[in-house]
Amino acid sequence: MNSEETTSGLNFDLYNLRYRSKVPLYKKDAHEFELRPAFVFLTKDGNVTADYFDEGDLLDTLRFSVPEDVCGNSLADFLESPEGRGLLERIKAGCQIEWDGNNHVQILTADAKIAKEKLCNFFMKLHRLQIWGAKEYFFDYSEISNLWYEGETLAQASARNFADVENYINYINGGEDAAYKAFLEEAVRCIEHPNYTKQITPAQAAHLYEIGAVDLDSYNEWREVNDGIETKKNQ
Repeated sequence: MNSEETTSGLNFDLYNLRYRSKVPLYKKDAHEFELRPAFVFLTKDGNVTADYFDEGDLLDTLRFSVPEDVCGNSLADFLESPEGRGLLERIKAGCQIEWDGNNHVQILTADAKIAKEKLCNFFMKLHRLQIWGAKEYFFDYSEISNLWYEGETLAQASARNFADVENYINYINGGEDAAYKAFLEEAVRCIEHPNYTKQITPAQAAHLYEIGAVDLDSYNEWREVNDGIETKKNQ
């Protein structure tokens, strides 16, 4: 990067911020204990992107930490705004690669450092969402009987509750698929564990059997306990 390149402008590739999800930089795999760090990247050619940490060659790329729970549209709007664009252009203009005696390093001018500090401060002020695990949000303080209405399929109940949660403040990690999985696991638990059997109705229990969520033996055992019906088991 050098000052001669400032007139080349900036190229924004922010599709993932607008369309991946509401919080596109929030990522933690099942085997990971920590969230993946999230960054905005600015290359020497003026390409601007944002994503999980990429352990590629960063010598010709500046990176700026952003909150993992930032709203994607909020971040994209700021980066493409005159203020965000102006700060990025100042940083790009004031970055040079120099040899420090051991390695090539990125050196920022005084103005670029000021612009970088302002940019990162703006990131912290952007709209952020409260991230919830689906099971935690729906079932830590409520029973499935309060969330699954008679006459609904399990999928309908899950979708309705998910729609009620997904708003300007809250976000379910994993989206609608994670919500349905949490509902399914809780419903199956009501069939398989006697202490929870009264949380679902006979029609709901039949629905779980019909969709293959529980086997015939489990379904029949539930019916005997709750309906007093003697049923034939699989031979």
